[in-house]
Amino acid sequence: MNIEAEPFVEPLHLPRCHFLFNGLGAGNIGDEAMFAGFNTIFKMEPGSTIEVFDSEAHILQTLPGEYEYLTWTETASCDDAIRKADLVLLVGDTLISELHGIHWPLVPIGARVSRARELGKRVHGIAIGVDFLHRKDARMVFATNHSYLSDWTTRSEFCREALLDLHVEEKNIKVAADLAWLCPVRRPQQVKTDPDSRRDSRGMIAINIVGEEWAFDEQRLSETASALDRVSEEMNVKIMFICNETRSDPAYDHHTSTRVA
Repeated sequence: MNIEAEPFVEPLHLPRCHFLFNGLGAGNIGDEAMFAGFNTIFKMEPGSTIEVFDSEAHILQTLPGEYEYLTWTETASCDDAIRKADLVLLVGDTLISELHGIHWPLVPIGARVSRARELGKRVHGIAIGVDFLHRKDARMVFATNHSYLSDWTTRSEFCREALLDLHVEEKNIKVAADLAWLCPVRRPQQVKTDPDSRRDSRGMIAINIVGEEWAFDEQRLSETASALDRVSEEMNVKIMFICNETRSDPAYDHHTSTRVA
């Protein structure tokens, strides 16, 4: 993926902004894709600040160099950046979700929203994914933190309905789309392939295995591996595993794909 490709539209120029942490730089390619999509429609003032998982992460070398990237747990630096910003933004990702309980993303992201509010800043939500929250503790976290966003644009009508269910005023919600759709992708000039693969004339099926909910389910992993073996044999195709996440943690798809392969 080349995230420096030509934009689809002339971007709208924004003043000095501060991005609250949304997972950027933590190893999920989708986070970078959404940030690239944001940059096709908005051009922030140079020196704008962005909270990331780790300011030393390799992926940051591919992101625009005119912005400053701050490790999100370095609170003093992030607080100072919030104070200096003209706009504070919460951008992209499914940030309102109870899939993993309240510990991610609700509590840490909510804390960032609350901190900006404590520092006297309004927070604007852009292209945020919103799930329906059913757990009482999840709804409480939202009411205590996220409900103070000044306005929301969401990915879908479903997200809009979920916000209404959380008592966000209808006038503060606009439906847009997932920013990843705006990621300016170019076909790479050269693709490195294994020499043996180039001599193999079989077709290929690409598989993305998401292990978030069953990374430790040995039976399901074994059954998946057996099923893919049968597909490969019966259809005379190769299986290629693709990963949206580059971290090696057990719950991420790279680790799960390695075990299935």
